[in-house]
Amino acid sequence: MRRRDFILAAGGAMSGPRTSTAQSGRRPRYIGVIIGVADDAEGRTRARAFEEGLRDHNLIDGRDVRVDYRWSGGSRDRAHDAAVELLGAGAEVIVADSTPVVALVSRATSTVPIVFVHVSDPLGSGIVSSMARPGGNVTGFSNFEFAIGGKWMEIVKSLSPPVSRVFVLFNPRTAPYGTQYVSAVSAAAQAFAIETRIATAQEISEIQPLIEAMLPLSEALIVAPDIFTGAHHRHIIETANSRRLVAVYPFKYFARAGGLCSYGIDPLDLFRRAAGYVSRIIAGTAAGELPVQAPTKFELAINVTTASALGIGVPPLLLARADEVIE
Repeated sequence: MRRRDFILAAGGAMSGPRTSTAQSGRRPRYIGVIIGVADDAEGRTRARAFEEGLRDHNLIDGRDVRVDYRWSGGSRDRAHDAAVELLGAGAEVIVADSTPVVALVSRATSTVPIVFVHVSDPLGSGIVSSMARPGGNVTGFSNFEFAIGGKWMEIVKSLSPPVSRVFVLFNPRTAPYGTQYVSAVSAAAQAFAIETRIATAQEISEIQPLIEAMLPLSEALIVAPDIFTGAHHRHIIETANSRRLVAVYPFKYFARAGGLCSYGIDPLDLFRRAAGYVSRIIAGTAAGELPVQAPTKFELAINVTTASALGIGVPPLLLARADEVIE
């Protein structure tokens, strides 16, 4: 196993002393957290990462803060209900995971501070008006630069040199920015004379027929970061593997679940960093004064067991660059 951090952009280190908000007779501050994936192993891992981040700032759940979790599982209705419940219960800060969830929460309140994680295009989507000084009640941590699409394309070419066509899968309803990833993939694909096509699905029932339809037209699949693809990652992986597709995914938990290869940020790192912003907000800093930060940790993971099962030889150079090799 090899660990390596890729520095994409630095949004400024969180500053300020690590002080507890606990005082004699003072109630814990109420924090609501809406996690975009399901209440499963990945969702619970994100919750633990957030609590680890709180402890790093001397905030203990049940003592200094009371953290109330909701999991949307990729459902906009569940995310909406969660936002209504948490705001109605008096949440003083809400941590919102993914672009659709943030959009729903920000429409529900213009006063309660919101710290977002996993938003691909906070400026373009209108969530903030400035990255350096967001203003209003919203700030947080973006998850990707669209240029990463070129990196995914390079990995596809490395895994399958003869590839001539690749599909990019996303849900246009939950990832309206998906076409910008496609543009980055296409720009890189042109250098290899590879054709890029879009594959969109809005319901889990559409995934298998969509991939089946791709088979005569494409040898490879790139899955874009999206609350929908994250919520249904196991189904996507099982379908892609059963059709022996070369597939590159956006998060390491895809590779750990059996996906061939992933390259992207560490979602847990964003939740830990979000806890630092929550600490500063409950200490009195306005959310709009905290800059939106870019990811600082990127990981390449390769599942060699899956590669062997698919008959894919992983180049030694790619293995050497991997942060995690899953066997």
